Amino acid sequence: MIRMSDIFTIKLGFMKSFLIKSETGYVLIDAGYPNKEQKLWNFLKKKKINPEEINLVVVTHGHYDHFGSLAKIVEKTNAKIIVHENDQEMLKKGKSGKITLRTKWGKILEKLMGKQMRKISVTPIKPDIVITDNYSLEEYGIKGKILHTPGHTDGSISVVLNSKIAFIGDLTHGFPLRGKTDFPFVAENLEDVFQSWKKLLDEGVELFYQAHGKEFKRELLLKRLRERK
Repeated sequence: MIRMSDIFTIKLGFMKSFLIKSETGYVLIDAGYPNKEQKLWNFLKKKKINPEEINLVVVTHGHYDHFGSLAKIVEKTNAKIIVHENDQEMLKKGKSGKITLRTKWGKILEKLMGKQMRKISVTPIKPDIVITDNYSLEEYGIKGKILHTPGHTDGSISVVLNSKIAFIGDLTHGFPLRGKTDFPFVAENLEDVFQSWKKLLDEGVELFYQAHGKEFKRELLLKRLRERK
């Protein structure tokens, strides 16, 4: 069983990646912005972890801030890459998928960074494992699984540990509201987002880790769903 002490948070740019200690090594969730791999190496050195102990990188979705440093990380770790089939082409082409901005924060983001986001490209890379639905992580020494949780992108996935903890990528957004979880201001399909929230709640998840913002408990997600009605 994964303990809280087995979960490490690493900032790789304006987002957070997560490193999970398993029985056989480590699993990295998301690879951060381009050219941020040194932050990962510094963290591993501080914790006395050999990069080659990372044997899997889960890419929660195909936006550049989540796979920007992936190629360089895999080159040094030899880790396998897992992604959902709907987002695999983004990795192969080294380009973010469609970025659909919503809410007032999305409009602000568009004014500040819209053109830049659409132009950014990173080193293309071919994933090793392409999934279509649930995927067990037992092979990697973790009592957990990957679930397809579309909405932010069609291929967004979440990692669920011990049926209680979930790493959800950008299925919610916590910034720039000082960590407050809000409706996602970047989402391809908002209805799919809400259905994915319900899917995770039905799994019994109690604690949610998001890439942009603080972790939060299930009560906050239930509140957001009630506010939607």
